[in-house]
Amino acid sequence: MLISCPNCHAVYDISTKKLPENGKKFKCAECSNIWTVYPSDEIISSEAEKPTADVPSTPTNTQQNTVNVFTQKNNKPQTDADLEAMFSRLSQNTKTLFASASGVDSMNIVQKIRHYILNSVTAYAIIAFLLPISILLGGMILYKYRYDIAAKIPGMDYVYAKMDYDSLYKGKDLVIEDVNIHNIRLKGHSNLEISGKIRNNGSHIVTLLPIKAEIINSEGMIIDEQIQQLQKRQIEPDFGALFRIVMKRPNQKAEKIRISLKDN
Repeated sequence: MLISCPNCHAVYDISTKKLPENGKKFKCAECSNIWTVYPSDEIISSEAEKPTADVPSTPTNTQQNTVNVFTQKNNKPQTDADLEAMFSRLSQNTKTLFASASGVDSMNIVQKIRHYILNSVTAYAIIAFLLPISILLGGMILYKYRYDIAAKIPGMDYVYAKMDYDSLYKGKDLVIEDVNIHNIRLKGHSNLEISGKIRNNGSHIVTLLPIKAEIINSEGMIIDEQIQQLQKRQIEPDFGALFRIVMKRPNQKAEKIRISLKDN
């Protein structure tokens, strides 16, 4: 069926099969006017285009409508070339002509907003799920490898100490070397002087433990002992610290002297 734009009177050929009884939105390709087309809006039926023997000689309402259809806005008749170009544009833009431009744009905007919201919610949900796990795993790694981290990063032992974590090995890989024992007199009394060196044979900074000196008799009993905290608190790899302990000479016969690190 043929329909005409009520604004600029442009003519379009549409199929009645795609036109429901309650009408359908139509957009003019010439002036962008939008109106509702109903099946009863047909200007010229396909039967009217066929020549018949019963065509009256006087103008009818159909012929008057035909004149209106084939005239432009300036009331000049359209040529066959104009009509052919118009119908060509109609066939190329069928989807846009039969849909409301505002409706299509609104639907696209709603879909874009929905897509953006879904993506944002999904991203925030993933972040909210992964962030606590990342913090937990990071804390576990910092605790498990605290000795290595404190040895390689200056100041990290202080950070761990603030969190009440031991980050330095205590007495690990320390060896006692070059122990010497001498008899000396101090203030008229006979004393034993025990001296030597503690060396760090490991690869980490180590906290020094107190030095414990024990005097043992022939029966294996400890007859005297002394514990001394060294002035130096930490020792780096391949470095050493000297110690010196002075003890009163025992009345009993000493069999041996044992030097060790006292673990608290």
